[in-house]
Amino acid sequence: MFKSAIHSRQAWLAAALMLCASARGIGSDEINDAAAGRLDEQIAVLIVQLGDERYTIRERAQAELSKFGFVAFEALNDAQQNDDIEIALRARYLVRSMRINWSRDDDPPVVKAILRGYEQLGVDQRVKRMTALTHLDLAIGTEALCRLARFERTEVLSKQAALMVMRQPIPDGGDVDYRVVTIRETLGRSRRSAADWLRIYSMSLENAVASTDGWDQMVWQEEQLLGEFPEQSSRSIVQNLLRRQSEMLYRLQRDERADAAIRRLFRLINGDGDELLETIDWLTEQQAWAMIVETEERFPNSYETTPLLLYRLAHAYSELGRDDASEDAAARALKINEGDGEQHVRIAYQLQTRGMFRWAEQEFRYIIDVGPPGSSSYLRSHFLLSEMLHDQSDDQNAAEVLRDVVEVLDADASAVILAGRLNRQPSTVKSRMHFFYSEHFQSVGDPVRQEEHLKTAIEFDPTDADVLIAMYRQVNKDEAWKKQTSELIKTAADEFRKQIKESPEYPTAYNQLAWLISNSEGDYDEALRCSLKSLELLPNTAGYLDTLGRAYYAKGDLKNAAKTQARAVRLEPFSGQIKRQHDFFARELEKSEPEPGTGVR
Repeated sequence: MFKSAIHSRQAWLAAALMLCASARGIGSDEINDAAAGRLDEQIAVLIVQLGDERYTIRERAQAELSKFGFVAFEALNDAQQNDDIEIALRARYLVRSMRINWSRDDDPPVVKAILRGYEQLGVDQRVKRMTALTHLDLAIGTEALCRLARFERTEVLSKQAALMVMRQPIPDGGDVDYRVVTIRETLGRSRRSAADWLRIYSMSLENAVASTDGWDQMVWQEEQLLGEFPEQSSRSIVQNLLRRQSEMLYRLQRDERADAAIRRLFRLINGDGDELLETIDWLTEQQAWAMIVETEERFPNSYETTPLLLYRLAHAYSELGRDDASEDAAARALKINEGDGEQHVRIAYQLQTRGMFRWAEQEFRYIIDVGPPGSSSYLRSHFLLSEMLHDQSDDQNAAEVLRDVVEVLDADASAVILAGRLNRQPSTVKSRMHFFYSEHFQSVGDPVRQEEHLKTAIEFDPTDADVLIAMYRQVNKDEAWKKQTSELIKTAADEFRKQIKESPEYPTAYNQLAWLISNSEGDYDEALRCSLKSLELLPNTAGYLDTLGRAYYAKGDLKNAAKTQARAVRLEPFSGQIKRQHDFFARELEKSEPEPGTGVR
């Protein structure tokens, strides 16, 4: 039964590939050639001989196959499932004995670093390394991911690698050619399912319309495989194939077919809150608002117990112009976990990271209103809400939120202890409050009151980098102000260096030093080194990338500043600070580039 399923899969996938190739004007001789066919036949004969009755023939065939190395990988990989137990065991031995160098000499250093030690990792850690490859700039992880899709020993991980290639942002212009060539050259003659998927995917990059039938058959077959041979697939794999297909159909404005694919995806969801949240977040990226509303009808029990689902539903209703339904969903969400402050803090923070600021504030203020004052959730709500409002340039309200908690800290010693556990001291909270007030007065054009609050802020916390940067940027200040500010910056920088020396694996101090110097004065080379070190210790952190962008800007490297900031935006697309700096770098880069055809800047 197994062999017939494999042969069926290869037959229709070959037909699908030929259909796509025909639409692009590619002849079959470019897909299969006589030499490759003869080699395949030779390997196939040797695999049969692995099960020969004569021991000497079996041993000789095994020795010959071992000489082929990776040329025989796909055939041996399939042979592990052969009905003849002798063939299956010998094929399994040959596959496992192959030493795979997952990185190549010409791989970029960051790719080599991600793949280092890959062979010794378990399944979950391997998937994490694949995910790291998808986050690299300019899709430089594509070749490595294709390599994994081709040579991963298990079908499931091979397919995961292929899906990671498909998850990367759709390239533009000449990048399409680079991606397509990379995929096809790396896959070579591989006959694995993942390789066939990537060939159809690469064709869709060049001509999406011509690849739609190939996509249909590819997804249908994987659904069938999941039902018959679940060890070779997973619900997650089929779900992700359906997502990639739906994305392509939406881009082609074939919304009805895309919606139909999504409904097939719904049948694979078990109603688990986290799984449903992940699906709805993906639907939000596609702006498939009606499909989000439909999920409540399919999974009502999950919605009644999961506030984050209800807030996603509220967002979808709002986008559809159904404001009453939106407000009702948000009100239902707020009532869940009534009285549980920690749950409301968690929900509020997650809403903030999704850009749902209105409902995040609703959750934070619910905790502030019900208290009790001085509790951990009460304090955290003030701290997080004030920073969220500041990030959205609502500095007056940010300051007033902290003013309320300052009063609690002044009156309640136990609240001071709790704040300390949250890495907040009364002095740093007061400094932050006055900084927000200073930002507010700057925005309304009141430099006198701005200066007053900056002076107070720096008295409470001489190491607050944001306060020091604001002081440094004050215009029309006398020499005494400039001298004092310069001295304070040097003192704060020394304090951060001290923290680095005491805790060299602690990334925050590196980031703070880099942020302070690159936004004011000092050794910009040091700032860049520290910023890069912080990201080495804690990779793919949007706030640290934001600092790195500024460090590149301080060095006059506008291209890397803009590129790095774009990465930060992709990781935290709803951060006001990150977005503002991104727009600033983009404008500066545009001004620095020559006008077309003139060479004049």
